[in-house]
Amino acid sequence: MTELERYISSNIDAFDCEPIPEGGKERFMDAVRQERRKNRIQVVSIAFTGMAACIAIIMAILVEPDISKELERHYTRMAMKENEILTIVGRECPEETDMIMNTLRTITADAIPLEEQLPEELSTKEKSRILNEYYDLKYSALENLMANISR
Repeated sequence: MTELERYISSNIDAFDCEPIPEGGKERFMDAVRQERRKNRIQVVSIAFTGMAACIAIIMAILVEPDISKELERHYTRMAMKENEILTIVGRECPEETDMIMNTLRTITADAIPLEEQLPEELSTKEKSRILNEYYDLKYSALENLMANISR
């Protein structure tokens, strides 16, 4: 690299023979930014999908068989909605990706999942009802976020 730098600096006149067309640098930087955004959204989507799948598998193992299918359905549904949101953000307002990712984490992440906090003396039917209401609220929050982004 140092030889190339030396060659360019010693022959700089050969490189600066014509001025850059007006707006050329801006177009180049826009193309670079768009490529970076596209790559970033793909990585984020893959990361969220993998994370949701891992959570679904862990929950399927740890939770009673009756409830695990419902939880897996909720996790899958929320992961798909997160991917939709990230796709829209990447296309329409990529500069807000970090803020949206933080909002998604706030909506979907739990330090201790609710299913682990429910008292054991609750019936499976009651646990199922509580969990369905809880995850339906989370999904509604994701839908509201998506509606606000799409405006």
